[in-house]
Amino acid sequence: MSDLKSILVIGGTSAQGSSVVKALSESGSYSVRVLTRNSASDQAPKLAARPNVTLLQGSQDNQKDLHSAFSGIYGAWVNLDGFTIGEKSELFYGV
Repeated sequence: MSDLKSILVIGGTSAQGSSVVKALSESGSYSVRVLTRNSASDQAPKLAARPNVTLLQGSQDNQKDLHSAFSGIYGAWVNLDGFTIGEKSELFYGV
C-alpha cells in the first residue's frame, strides 16, 4: 500500500463525494482518506469497507483537523458544505 498515492476527500460521504471515493478506491492507484464529521453515519462505514479507504473523524472547519487530514497527502478532492458550515466559512476554508 506504500506505493499508492494518498488522496484526501473532504465531503466524501455526500452524493458526489461518495462516487469520487468509490472511483479512487476501485482504481487501485490510490489510498483514500475521508474526513468525516461522523464516522458512524449511514454512509461512512460503507466507504470504510472499500479497499484502500480510511476514515478520519474531524471537521472541515477546524484547522487542527485539517492539518491532520492533509498530513502526508499527495492530492485532495474537496467539496465543502456551505449549508452545514455557512457560506462565510465555506469561502474561508476553501481558500
